[in-house]
This record gives sequence, structure tokens and C-alpha cells, in this order.
Amino acid sequence: MSVARILGLKAFRDLKAQKWQFMAVVFLVFLGVALYTSFYMSYLNLGKTYDRFYEKTNFEDLAVILNPSSPAPASLLSEVRKIDGVEEVYGRVVHYATFEREGSRITLKLLSLPDKLEVNRLVIVEGRYPEPEEKAAILLKKFADYHGIKVGESISVDIGGKRVNLKVVGLAFSPEFIWIVESGSWITTPKTFGIAYVPQKVLEDALGIGSAVSEVHVTVYDDSRTDEVLNRVTEIFADYGISASYKREYQPSNKLVKMDLDGFRELSFMFPSFFLFVSALMVYVLLSRVVREQTGSIAVMRALGYSRKDILLHYLTHSAVIGVVGSLTGVAGGYLISIFMTAEYTKLLNVPFYVAEVHGDVMLQGLAIGLIVPLVAGISTAYAASKIDPAIAMRGVSEDAKRIRLDRVFELLGRISMLTKLSLRNIFRSPRRAAYSLLGVAASVTLILASMVFLDANDFAISTQFDKITTYDMKIYTSDPEVYRAVKNMPEVQEVAKVIETWIVFEKDGVTKSSTLYAIGHDQDLLNLYDAEGRQHHPPPKGIVMPKVIASKLSVAEGESMKALTEFGRMNVRVSEIYNQPLTAACYADILNFSKKAGIEFNALLVKFRSGFEEQGKGRISDMDGIRTDSIDDLREYVDEIMTFFYVFIYFTLLFGASLGFASIFNTTMINVLERRREIATLRMLGYTTREIAFSLLIEVVVIGVIGIVVGIPLGYLAAKLLFQSFQSEMYYMPFVIYPRTYILTAAVTFVVLLASLIPGVRYVARMEIEKVTKEMVS
Repeated sequence: MSVARILGLKAFRDLKAQKWQFMAVVFLVFLGVALYTSFYMSYLNLGKTYDRFYEKTNFEDLAVILNPSSPAPASLLSEVRKIDGVEEVYGRVVHYATFEREGSRITLKLLSLPDKLEVNRLVIVEGRYPEPEEKAAILLKKFADYHGIKVGESISVDIGGKRVNLKVVGLAFSPEFIWIVESGSWITTPKTFGIAYVPQKVLEDALGIGSAVSEVHVTVYDDSRTDEVLNRVTEIFADYGISASYKREYQPSNKLVKMDLDGFRELSFMFPSFFLFVSALMVYVLLSRVVREQTGSIAVMRALGYSRKDILLHYLTHSAVIGVVGSLTGVAGGYLISIFMTAEYTKLLNVPFYVAEVHGDVMLQGLAIGLIVPLVAGISTAYAASKIDPAIAMRGVSEDAKRIRLDRVFELLGRISMLTKLSLRNIFRSPRRAAYSLLGVAASVTLILASMVFLDANDFAISTQFDKITTYDMKIYTSDPEVYRAVKNMPEVQEVAKVIETWIVFEKDGVTKSSTLYAIGHDQDLLNLYDAEGRQHHPPPKGIVMPKVIASKLSVAEGESMKALTEFGRMNVRVSEIYNQPLTAACYADILNFSKKAGIEFNALLVKFRSGFEEQGKGRISDMDGIRTDSIDDLREYVDEIMTFFYVFIYFTLLFGASLGFASIFNTTMINVLERRREIATLRMLGYTTREIAFSLLIEVVVIGVIGIVVGIPLGYLAAKLLFQSFQSEMYYMPFVIYPRTYILTAAVTFVVLLASLIPGVRYVARMEIEKVTKEMVS
């Protein structure tokens, strides 16, 4: 029989003899590789999904948005088409309308549709494209599904005070609205807001206007000329009040999409590193024990003529088997998880399909990582095995008699049992093994805490938003004083407040940033200003309060004055204060001062109903004509709905963190029991019961667990903070918050995992064959 075959058979027997320990290490490698491949392939799949959707629909390269109250003549589009570099142009009219569905008034953003749409083409999944003068509409598919609207139905829409019946002829997806981001709302819900495409002529006739445009969307055939084209288009429409202009990367929906992709990419590297690091430690610990136990066998093998190279490769085989099995299963599992994650995530978005490809390069990377980590971890142990001197090894394993000075500690602790003393001595007798156990616990605590921090931050941000910042029940979009008086006099209404809500564009040194501005009064508490620390602020009598994420992008300091553009025209504003607000990045001003600049008293009303009269109040206000409304309850319900995937992901990560702790502690516990089996057998012969020995093992686990938690919590804090910093953006801010209960829960979960990992070791002690172990001791 060849040397390779003999050593291969021995390696197989080694793996079989300690199959559970090897399986635990394989599981850790599996988790690391599966996390890496699933997250990174999901990132690539989502990117390809968006890119393919954009390519199929000829997504815009740039856009110029005009003030809706002053549209420009459509004839100016011919000037845009003459610009060198322009490929296609889409100019449209935008108007807000309302319709009723099952007793609720819903706002529709109507977008005019040309005879042939060449930019931001629609993907019609049901129905057809409308005829040029047909009183028809195409609705976004998810909005129609939410309200149960079918192709062929008619909806009665209030357009500028005129009731127009529109037949729903198609359901579609648009590349502009993968995420629906609407000015003036930090989030939109399909329950109260939708997008509808209406033939150009039909919308112009309903509004009583001539051929006009209020938005211009352009594609270019030369990407290097995008900035030049955008500047030229801006110049053409400068006299009509430009509210916003942006390139593709700053298109609101696309910007959110790209931020999500960046988040997936960050996660694909951070979390797998925990599992692979701990798996490397466990490979080292496991192989060290195998080599230590087989020192005599290694001496015999060397005496029989096996070379140092044979010994080295033999023990590297153990690492290779762990790497191959863990990485192959991890890659396969990661691929399946990536399909699930891509499919589930795209269900939240307005996309007609998803792309789930086999990314061979990522799979090869996963295989390489899963194989290299165990090999690197095991090479030092295998090399040490190859260097063992046969003559010395034949004498048996020599134990270093390390004096452990714990007597003084025991005196301080008072009278404790011998088993407790043995447990404490055992921790310090093998400091290397104890250190590995501590690292496994600390890594598990770090991952669990970092995951749970997301739950805390999300809970804090949402509760601050709905319980402190937006305490109203309904928002009414109107500037009519009669509506204000009517609402104020309703018996169901407890409080009503006037606000001015507008978009605002800041410009400094060629950099422009847009935001929403709320002008509020000091005598109301329906819309409040709170920072990320939960402190309340008030807008200054003059000037504005600006979010820190925008101020940092513009390099603006407190007290600085700058130019700004709103729907009410250009104005100079002074940045009186810079702050961080959870979730949305909005600016605030005093309504008394800002109303003088805007020339209007208010353009929205915030309403708080008396307790128990919410539904009656909402019903009465919804029946009023000429207004558009948003309900806070509807928004909160929608936020909870879209957060479902987020919570699933967090619980998924928590499960992986608990699995990490279980596998690592199980391995070190079992190795501890196996290395002490002679000692345990002696205790059994002296009359100690399985329960008493299990108690001694429990003491070790508890001590290691306590120290691991103490070390792991600061590490988890730092890891979570670094992760949070990578997720911040100029569109939203997530505060870094950890509730005290989270530390307690993290410790509790960790101890549950530690106790569960102790069960196999206790079962091994209970089934131990004392006679067999005794014979081994004698031999």
C-alpha cells in the first residue's frame, strides 16, 4: 500500500474519530463563505437588475425640473435637441390630482405621455399603451396591485377642479420610480400616493394649457459631455424657474438604489470576516490537540521511515478537508441564499424582474478563501508535527508543571469545593486554550451586538420621527384660508397648525444640494425639530437650521449666508444652526419670517384630532374638495411594511452570530473534555457523579463567558459604530443608539448559546467508558 494511501486512510480515521469537532469547524467555514458569496452575489445581482432595467428603458442621463407653477413652452425642446451630445429628449407636464378609492382620497402625480416615449420608457406588464387623445392612464403596477385596480377599470380623477374619467389601459414599471421619492414627503406610501401616465393632449386639455413642459429628461450619446449638456439645458430654461437639475447618479430613486447597493457591498466583507477569523482559530486549536494526542504515533511513523514532508502533508490534509467541504457547501448555500435575497428584496421595489446569475468569479473567490484560511491556520501545527524528534516523542507527552498561584484567590473566595478549584485551575493551566475560547465568545458577542444595534437605532429613529417630530394625524396640502377656518372649527379637531413646505436648493462653489424646508411656528407642537440625541430645537427668528449631512457636503459653517432657490424664487438665507436629525435631512425656518420671503401665509396644514375622533375627522377632511392629504398612520403602516425585509436580515444575522458562538464554544469545550478525560475518569472512579463534573465544566464556561462578554461588548460597540458610519448619507441619517437592554439581551443570548454548547460535552462525560480510559492511562 502506498504512503499516500496509508496516510489518507489515517486522516479519514482521524476525522471520523472527532467528527463533531471537525464538523463544527467546517460549519464555521461554511458560514463565512456562505455569507460572503450570498451578500456579494446579491450585490452583483441587484446591480445587474438595475442596469438591465435602465438599459431596457433608456434611463435618463440628466434632468431639469422647473417650477410647476410656471411651465415653459414645449417649443424650447427643439433647442435642447440641437445641443451637441443629446440623443433623446422627453419633456412632460406634471400635475397633482386626486381620486377616491374605497372611501379614501388618493393623490395621483399625473405625468404627460407623448405619442412615443424614448426616454424612461415604460415596461408594460399588463394592458397596452394609450392612444394619443384617449382619456386613459397607465398606473404603476405595485400601486394598482395595492388598491386592486385592474386593467379596463375607470377611475374618476379630479384634475384642476375638473372631473375626468380615465380608463386604466395598462400597468407598468418605470426606471424613474424604483423607489418613489416625492418632494415634501420623507416617505410615500401607495395607500395615499401613486404615479399615473396620461396622454399629453388629454392632460393639457384638462388643465386648459397649451403645449408646455415642466420637466425635461435627456439621454446623451457621449457620457463625457453630460455636464456640458446639463449646463446648456439649464441655460435654455433658466427664465422659467429651475427647481432642480441633476445627472443620473443624483436622480432621487437611483441615488437611493445605489446607496442600498453600497450597503450590500459593505456587509459582504464585514460579517464573513468574523466567521473566517474564528474558524481559523478553531482549526489551529483542533489540529494542535490532534497532533498533541498523536505525538507517539508520529514518532512511530518517523521510525518507520515516513519523511518530515509526509508528516507535514498528512496533517495539512485535515485542514484541506475542512476547507474543501466548508467552502464547497458554503458556495452552494451562498448561491441559493443570494437568489432568495435578490428575489425578496426586489419585491419591495418597483422593478419588473430580477437577475440572479451564477457569478463564477465570486464562487472561485469563496472557494479560495474557504480553503486558504484553514490551510494557513493549520500549517504551523502541521509544521510543528513534522519537526517532532522521534526519540523524545517515544517517551510520551511531557507536561510542563506550571505553578498556578490561585491559593490566595481561593482564600478570598472562602470555602469552595474541590471541583470548583479544579475548574478555575484548569482555565489558567491551559491559557492558550482559554484564550481561544475567549476569542470565540468575544467574536460571537461582537456580531450579536452589532446586529442588535441596528434594531435599536431603527426603533429610536422611527419612534423619534412619529412620536416627537411628526405628532400630527393628517397633513393637508392647501393654501386656502377658508379650508384652514373650516378645519379649525371641526369638533373632531384638537389642533391645527399652518406650515410652509417647499423644496430648497443650495449652491456654493459650484456644488448644489437639495433638501426639503419646513417653516413652522413656535406656538405649535405638531411638527417639531429634534436632533439625533433626542434634544429639541427651535428654528431661529431669522435664518434656517440645516442638517449636518448637507452642511458638510457644502462646507458651510454656522452663521454663514448663502444663496438658495425655492419654488418661491431665489433668496439669501443665513445658516443659523447645524444639526443631525434622525432619518430625514430637512431644513427648518420660522414661519413668520419665511412667509414674508415666500409671499404666502402657508401651503399646508397639520391636523391633530381629539382622542377617539380620528376616523371621523379624517373622513370629513377627505370629503373636502381641492385638497391633497397624507395620513401619518398610513405612513407608519407602510414604514413597518418595508422594514420587514430589514428585520428578517437582522434576525438572520443574529442566528448566524449565535451559530458562531455555539460552534466555537462547542469545539473548545469538547477539546477541553477530551484533553481532561483521564482526569475526569479519575474523578468518576473517586465517586464524583456526572452532575458534579458537569457543574465543574459549567463553572469554566461561565467564567470564560463572563470574560468574553466583557471583552466582546466594547469590540461590538466599535464594530457597530464603524458599520454605522459606512451607512450614513446626505439623504438620511441613522443615529448610533444602543439601549441598555441590548447589552443585557446580548449577554443573555450569549449565555444561552454557551449552555447549549456545553450539552454535548456533558453527554460525553456521562457515556465515558471508565475502564477503557483507565487502560489507556496504564498503557
